[in-house]
Amino acid sequence: MDIYQYLITALLSLVICSTVVSSAEINKETISSGVSVSEVSFGNKVVSDKEELLTVWKGLAIDGEPPNPDFQNELVILITADSNSNPGIRILRFERKADDNVIITYGAESEGFPSQDVDTQGVSYLISKIHPLKTEGLKVKFIDESIKGGIPAGTSIGHIPPYEGVTRFDKGLLVAAYIPLDKGNEWTYSVVSNSDNNELIQSIVAESYGWSIFDSFFGVKNLGMRVSLQGEIYLISKSVIKTFYPTGTEKIFAKSDFTTPAGTFNDIMIVTIPDMDGIYFKDVYAKGVGLIYHKHKAPTGTVEYKLKKANVRGIEYPK
Repeated sequence: MDIYQYLITALLSLVICSTVVSSAEINKETISSGVSVSEVSFGNKVVSDKEELLTVWKGLAIDGEPPNPDFQNELVILITADSNSNPGIRILRFERKADDNVIITYGAESEGFPSQDVDTQGVSYLISKIHPLKTEGLKVKFIDESIKGGIPAGTSIGHIPPYEGVTRFDKGLLVAAYIPLDKGNEWTYSVVSNSDNNELIQSIVAESYGWSIFDSFFGVKNLGMRVSLQGEIYLISKSVIKTFYPTGTEKIFAKSDFTTPAGTFNDIMIVTIPDMDGIYFKDVYAKGVGLIYHKHKAPTGTVEYKLKKANVRGIEYPK
């Protein structure tokens, strides 16, 4: 055995001895994530019981009721980023050492509006549970490995075509491939409702600090959109950041045909919310094109949007 083989063997032995639970044996499940504009002072912490989770839930002004994890066998954690410029947080690595020390390494996006440009400061948060894991006696350490400047200012993930070649390796990049957010993109929809038929045009007129700015987005003027590293779609309007889709939204990726007046598309992302209290919606996105179909149903009636024509990254639809 030469010196290099000896060093590698010794290093591997140290790693094996120091880690009790490998990341392959552990599930990381998001309970809730987003940006809260409430005045909260939570930092990174372990949420130890139902009462503490309820306090965090209310403090972050999260809609609905919190779930009820098994706190003895599921490690519930809160990670926060104290700036509107960090809308996406994700767990990068989990390590458990032999002495019951747990190291959680996480990353947050660094792009967004600088704090001096924002009237209302937000708190980005991620509540996650890690299981199966006996939590008694665990000592948890959080390490921030946020990528600083990983995506150039003036862009978002969806702006950079080279990222599309590696979308299968990152959820955020996967979603961004279906939501191209380049300046100059324009979509025209035919709109059919119970009472009226008309046309809607939406275009991206600017890029600012990682946000794509629409002239009008479903009637809202000067609204910004971006896709986070976690695949969440965020909107910003009047300095307030919100997730586009609420909790409970389902995303399905399919290789099947979907036809609109703009053409037939066979690589699609379908986003739905199940029918709840008479309210339902379905969005269909085509890879490299964007939103091609929208339908929502409410007590007031049903509305459908179908892509009629588009110009996306210089490509005209229908072709």
